[in-house]
Amino acid sequence: MDTNFQMVRTFKYEPENEGFCTAEEVKLIENHFKIKERSDVELQNLRDFIVMWYSRIEDKALEEGRRDDFYKLSDTLSAITGVIDHNKFHRGMEV
Repeated sequence: MDTNFQMVRTFKYEPENEGFCTAEEVKLIENHFKIKERSDVELQNLRDFIVMWYSRIEDKALEEGRRDDFYKLSDTLSAITGVIDHNKFHRGMEV
């Protein structure tokens, strides 16, 4: 399995809709980040890394005045964390 860094760097995705994921997008996220294969700790570490990664590039987009990019990045972050949180909930983990 690749590292979280390698996975996020190679993830090419832009949500089709604002505010929710399609079933195909959920599968894409689950498969790319190998969510079902991770232990609880690995899943939480992935979530923490994703939030840190996207928060930094969102900040950079805002600093550079790229508001459209910021909103797209925010939707992507929301989609990934939403899929992770859904899986955490179904495992009985705290969300």
